[in-house]
Amino acid sequence: MNDPIFSNWTEQFTRTILTSSLEAGDDHETAFLNKKLQEAVRMMNETSKSMQDVSDPRAFYNKLCVFIQDSKSCMFWYERSLEYEKVSSSNSRIILEQGKSMINMLEATLNVIRYQETLN
Repeated sequence: MNDPIFSNWTEQFTRTILTSSLEAGDDHETAFLNKKLQEAVRMMNETSKSMQDVSDPRAFYNKLCVFIQDSKSCMFWYERSLEYEKVSSSNSRIILEQGKSMINMLEATLNVIRYQETLN
């Protein structure tokens, strides 16, 4: 699956998350949340890139499952950072809505793939 639109969207989405995060502070709470959010963003980008190289449908399905989990992890740490006011709240509603709608759409895609496999 070579989809530059998906890759571009993922990169822009994760870049928006990182730019909304505030400076890493000296206190443990800020450093911990910042580190977790950066790790989640990195994993989401890595999985997105690895999905581009997959041609086998089963491997794509597995990578898509991993990407969904990485996306959920990223959204979890973004929400925790938002709760502790460690990210800018100016565009947080947009980020949350985009992330949740993306996850819902990808989970629906998994259901379609599973259904197609039962037909074959």
